[in-house]
Amino acid sequence: MQAKKNIKWQRGGLHNIKIEDGIEIIGNSSFCNNNISLLLLPQTLKRIENRAFEEDWCHAENIYDESLEDPLVEEHIITHGITELDIPPSVEYIGQGAFRCLEYGNMAGDKTKSIEKLTFHEGLKIIDKSAFYNRCHLSILKIPNSLVSIGDNAFNLNTIKHLILNHGVKHIGKHAFNCNMCNVTIPNNGVFVDVIAFASCNNIIFEEGVSHIDASAFEDVASAKFPTTIETNIST
Repeated sequence: MQAKKNIKWQRGGLHNIKIEDGIEIIGNSSFCNNNISLLLLPQTLKRIENRAFEEDWCHAENIYDESLEDPLVEEHIITHGITELDIPPSVEYIGQGAFRCLEYGNMAGDKTKSIEKLTFHEGLKIIDKSAFYNRCHLSILKIPNSLVSIGDNAFNLNTIKHLILNHGVKHIGKHAFNCNMCNVTIPNNGVFVDVIAFASCNNIIFEEGVSHIDASAFEDVASAKFPTTIETNIST
């Protein structure tokens, strides 16, 4: 893989991927529908584009008997999965559906398909829509100060026990953290929290200084601690 701007290798049955330094962009759908269990990204990488690693956790392995009228004897679903993912400090953008799992009902509950350790570094600016949809089973997720925008459904249908939001984030999209078991503190930096962004989370704590909460942003939250600075109506 010598190209410095873009690479693409989708539906290739790949298991272990190490991308050498020099690559700056992983393009749309580059490695989608592979069977990746190990992914090492280059320190020169700047952008992970839309659907780059979408649906990369399983494939079907069929057994045939050509002597039969219906030759398909058995179908096996072989599951793999990236369990640890370190996004290099050089990465500024993670695109729509970049690591998304589309299997209905997975909800990151099957650890053979889930990212269990996800590391972001200072330098990351945007996590776009559905980037990690239905993909993570995390004890903790720390958002760096450099991150300014988290798109709609970015971490929807994940399991995140504890979420750390830093003061750099300015926008959190619809259903962004509609997660299981999510405990989070909302910073007082003027962040815009969109509709149902944290629906169904376990526990929400607002820092003193937070003055506005949008309608339904925290719908069905199990518990919440509100600051004395709240000035507007709260809809949960």
